[in-house]
Amino acid sequence: MNATPMALLAVLVILALHTSNASTSSANINLDGISPCPPQESQTRAVPVTFVADTRLPTDVGQFRLRAYRIDAANPNEHIGTEPCVIYCATKSPFGSDGKLMEGVPIRVHDQCMTSEVFRSQRCDCKEQLKLAMEYIRDNGGAIIYLQQEGRGIGLANKVAAYAMQDAGCDTVDANRHLGFPDDARQYGVVPSILADMQIGSIQLLSNNPRKLEKLTAMGVEVIGMVPVVIPETNPYNQQYLATKQTRMNHENLDSLFAKTPGKHMLPRAHLSRAGASDR
Repeated sequence: MNATPMALLAVLVILALHTSNASTSSANINLDGISPCPPQESQTRAVPVTFVADTRLPTDVGQFRLRAYRIDAANPNEHIGTEPCVIYCATKSPFGSDGKLMEGVPIRVHDQCMTSEVFRSQRCDCKEQLKLAMEYIRDNGGAIIYLQQEGRGIGLANKVAAYAMQDAGCDTVDANRHLGFPDDARQYGVVPSILADMQIGSIQLLSNNPRKLEKLTAMGVEVIGMVPVVIPETNPYNQQYLATKQTRMNHENLDSLFAKTPGKHMLPRAHLSRAGASDR
């Protein structure tokens, strides 16, 4: 037998999903309702956007402004929205002016997470990261570029299906792969266009994600540094997800979440099917 131990392990995992959890998966996922994502292409050009409006955004975090754009070009991925926006501090303008570019501007490129930011889910750290970013730009200036890319670009309904796979024992990466999605379908082509409109020449990227850095620099965004965005602690429902971010998606700066008391938020094994991981 030529199969490697890892290959045999993969077979056993798949068999487990199709046997012990078959009733759960078939009851909770309608595979005919899954909407596919197009194959991922390396995005190296800016996607044009049109400025729409800029308005006050008073919040419980502070006084901001909200700047809306619309994407001009068609996108083959139907799960990515066409109306990105920018949040920035009302009293600390990140804009260049008179042709002079602003340099080293703190920028968070944040992807929509309706389950967390609207429905208050605890399965990820997205709403906490958004709040941390808002507090940072309130105090230090900069902006948040908010993109409609639910579930790392697979859309809300597909994300719910991925959650159901996680309920059956998958982590966030394997859930996507089992349903035929890429690990990450997000696109950042609008970012260079928005930065150009705001006359921003270089940025400090608020992120723990080296893939995001790689994608932005490939499109010509000058990133002069990165600022960590790390939540204070995990909870029983996002611990596995954050561990997967660190070990399988190479997210940085997360050691502190696991160094204090390793596993302190992990649920008993019998409850893992109800806790699961998350989407990004």
